[in-house]
Amino acid sequence: MTLRLIWRRSVWMRLAAFSVLGAAMVLLTAPTGALALRQAAQIQFMHAMGTFACATFMNIGAHRARHAPLFFLAGSAYIAGRSISRSSADQLRFP
Repeated sequence: MTLRLIWRRSVWMRLAAFSVLGAAMVLLTAPTGALALRQAAQIQFMHAMGTFACATFMNIGAHRARHAPLFFLAGSAYIAGRSISRSSADQLRFP
């Protein structure tokens, strides 16, 4: 895979769609008391929507916008993944 293929709009649109679906699934299935989990899913959802916005700008010729989705999705994966793993670990602990 060449570096040029990574920065294509279609790749970011697919990754953003999977990110939105994952966030929606977490939001719909999370227990009501898991506030950190819900917040992480909302952060992931907002970053994925930002990726869609960057893809729109890529369509009209903004070449520098093609680098932003990498940071949107990487930051989203880091923050949401950390919060999800923490809340999952808290739920697995027995009183």
